[in-house]
Amino acid sequence: MNTPLHDDAVKDYYDDWNERYIESFGDIFQAARAMRDDDLIAHVVRMAGIQDGMRMLDAGCGICGPSIRIAHLGYVPDAQEQF
Repeated sequence: MNTPLHDDAVKDYYDDWNERYIESFGDIFQAARAMRDDDLIAHVVRMAGIQDGMRMLDAGCGICGPSIRIAHLGYVPDAQEQF
């Protein structure tokens, strides 16, 4: 059950650890992945059927690295305003 205390604890955790995750793993955490991040992103876009102008929700674990990269490729309207 989410409570304001729980929500704050989750927010504080990611605020404290986000940069360390990026420094250690980069901005994409995937167990099975392509040799190049660009190939992984292209695969995700193709398999998910993402098309120009669609909106996405990244509801996985991590720091939204794939979603941010996909948005910067132009698949999400006004991506710069969202980040």
